[in-house]
This record gives sequence, C-alpha cells and structure tokens, in this order.
Amino acid sequence: MPKTKAELRDRVANDLGILRLNQSLDAQDQTRIEDAYDEVYAELKTEGIAAWPKAGSVPDEFVPYMVALVADNCLATYKTSPEIFQRIKDRSVTALREIRKFRNFQYISATEPEDF
Repeated sequence: MPKTKAELRDRVANDLGILRLNQSLDAQDQTRIEDAYDEVYAELKTEGIAAWPKAGSVPDEFVPYMVALVADNCLATYKTSPEIFQRIKDRSVTALREIRKFRNFQYISATEPEDF
C-alpha cells in the first residue's frame, strides 16, 4: 500500500532512532524530516526519476528507497551510532541505483487528466 509523506517520515524517524513505537515526533523533527523528503524529491525530480507527484503517496516499490535517501539526508542533523550511520549510508547508495531502474515508470495522475 502506498505511503503518505507522514508515514514515510515516521519510518525515517524510526530508522534514525528518534521515534519509538507508539510515540509521536516533536514538531521540529517532523519539519526537519519533511524538509529532507522535499530535498530528496527535488533531486529525483531534477534527474527525471521521481515517478509520483510530490503531494501524492509514494508507490510501494519506492518506499524503502525513499526512506533510505531521506534518512541519509538527515544524518548530519541527528546523532546515530556508527552501526546505524553505516547501515543508512549503505542503503542510500543502493536506493539511488534502484530508483534509477524505475526511470521509465509511469504514474497515472488523478489531478491531471490526459487529453485524448
């Protein structure tokens, strides 16, 4: 099932170790991670590999990769253990490569109808 920006944000926070189950994020952490999402999305859009609308849900096949890239973007902000740091770095390298494989993926926009 596609993930919303908020669901993806919480997953990133879990990976960074700043959010535990049944807790909620502080407003500053929400803002920081959502800004990181926007930055990663803009980079993917520039490369022509963002295959979903910015305001839309992230398709399932992209979710783990977006989590990895957004978490990597946040590493300078949040202190993590060396193991978590390395795991996020390793996953982010793989993530960008995997997202590029979907370069020709076409999403169907619900807000921009195609003119036949």
